[in-house]
Amino acid sequence: MFIVAAAGLLITACSDSTTQATETPAPTIRAAATPTLEPTPIPMPTAATQLEAEEPAAGDETPAESTDFDTPDSEVIVLEIVNATDLEICDIAITLSSAEELGENILEEVLLPGDGLSTTDFETGLYDLLAFDCREDEGEVVAEVYDVQLGIAAIVWRIGETIAGDETRAGGQTSGSAQFSGPSRAADCPFDIPFGLVMDCGTLTVPENRTKPDSPDIELAVAILRAPGPDVQPDPIVYLAGGPGGSALADFIVEPEAWVDYPFSRRRDLIFIDQRGTGYSTPTLNCTELEAEEPEEEAELDCRDRLLAAGIDLSAYNTAENAADIAALAEALDYESWNLLGISYGTRLALVVIRDHPQSVRSVVLDSPFPPNAATAEDESINTMEAFRLLFDDCASDPDCSAAFPDLEAVLLDTVVRLNETPDAEIYGDDLVDTIEQALKTGEEYITRLPMMIYQVAEDDFELYEELAAEFNGEETFARFQGEEDRGDSEGMYNSVMCRDEYAFGDPDLAEQLALAEIPEEFLPAMIFTTEGMFQTCAEWGAGTAASLENEPVISDIPTLIMVGEYDPATPPKWGRLAAETLSNSYYFEFPGSGHSLLSDTECAIQATDEFFNDPTREPDRNCLDEMTGPQFEAP
Repeated sequence: MFIVAAAGLLITACSDSTTQATETPAPTIRAAATPTLEPTPIPMPTAATQLEAEEPAAGDETPAESTDFDTPDSEVIVLEIVNATDLEICDIAITLSSAEELGENILEEVLLPGDGLSTTDFETGLYDLLAFDCREDEGEVVAEVYDVQLGIAAIVWRIGETIAGDETRAGGQTSGSAQFSGPSRAADCPFDIPFGLVMDCGTLTVPENRTKPDSPDIELAVAILRAPGPDVQPDPIVYLAGGPGGSALADFIVEPEAWVDYPFSRRRDLIFIDQRGTGYSTPTLNCTELEAEEPEEEAELDCRDRLLAAGIDLSAYNTAENAADIAALAEALDYESWNLLGISYGTRLALVVIRDHPQSVRSVVLDSPFPPNAATAEDESINTMEAFRLLFDDCASDPDCSAAFPDLEAVLLDTVVRLNETPDAEIYGDDLVDTIEQALKTGEEYITRLPMMIYQVAEDDFELYEELAAEFNGEETFARFQGEEDRGDSEGMYNSVMCRDEYAFGDPDLAEQLALAEIPEEFLPAMIFTTEGMFQTCAEWGAGTAASLENEPVISDIPTLIMVGEYDPATPPKWGRLAAETLSNSYYFEFPGSGHSLLSDTECAIQATDEFFNDPTREPDRNCLDEMTGPQFEAP
């Protein structure tokens, strides 16, 4: 039976445990043809015979209807494998070619062009839907692949592996106070692995509180996405998710194709670790109480009480312990060198890792930096206002935008007041402010539409507003593969980290004074709401106060790439520059018209990151950055 799967680059199938190539006996590969690889015909479906597909795994792209092949006379060579143990323990290398184009080097090349198509065509997604058939035939494994959209025959051979003992490609060792169990069978990963990817999963066991000798252990979920390229480097990339409270595994589950498509993931393994208290790690500090219909403050206190009753030490869920976990993982997996990739709060975590545990860290990428010495409590609302002012100024300086939407700030101020004061208004004015903030954070695609949206709402046209608000406030999708609970955002972890590491050093009176001085009163309730709420939460949460070190700059000469979005209200450019001041070997890139989390959608940032990981001793090429302009605002 065929399985339909998405493909955008060289695909390898999931293996139960990937062994060292130098230690594993090579399987005998026998072509179903002569030594010159003359094709052995296999009937292709004719125009009258439609391809049958099983129900695909969630997340795979599926054609809207069954697809006819337009080339009924195509032939496929099947290379049969002996010494393969079973259908699940396999790596599949795919070579796209027409049968007529095949040469004697078929077993020496990973990818061959065919029908005039190049490797580039394949990597850029020309072949974005493949049909696979992997079957057992008299004790031997036969694999076939067809391009569903183009009907081009393809070659597949299977490099079978004999799984022996506990040999693994990386990891599996334990050391120090941390113990790593894994890599596990792919079937034991806590999520469905998209077909065609090689991933290993395991758990890292660490003390909950390293300052207490009798501390209980906790388990952190780890998944390793194996690089498919022929020149895989020995230093992997560890992804540190944002939040705090975000799940790295959930980030992968939402959009696995995005991670696979990153050029740096083709040469280096990507390690996803759910930080303590998050995602698939146990215990989780996810506050399910916030999903109930009750006041948020009550729900948070109910969550706190439940976690404390379960014996969870809320003071142990902090950045310093988090960083010690990352160092323990490096030691347990026995990597001599690795790289850190942090986004948002993940950058704060990366900075503490290179401060406390710099051993083996080869390079660091800080996407949307959140340095420890930022005055978070005092800056938070002001950062938002500064991003709003940038929007107003950029529109005013753009002839088309200023002509279509004059006096943008005044129009927004009037609209916010009117909506807040109208009992039966379609929306609250404060909700409009929140949605604009989310758009500024999300990036240029949304920023360019904001002036038009503001004017439409001022005229009681809410269509564009509702479209944007639905995107920003929609239901989480990360559990779509397995239909389970929300694991992407641990509110308890957020509270513990922010209260202990940030708000414990903040001054609520100073935060209010600064906000009153910088923010128009019409915007003030919406912009200061988060800051006031966090001070209230932290007074009750019980996470304690971190050491003063957690409020000081990180000094390091480890090569670091700092990337910030010009419009980012969450981690603004001034925070990126603040981090750069004490990172002597850093490169600072500010992206015009961009928001938060640049690797999500900024091609230039992706390119810079790839170049940097390849050679962190050299500054990435700035040409693409220099070519970027501010937002091109949409107008009627």
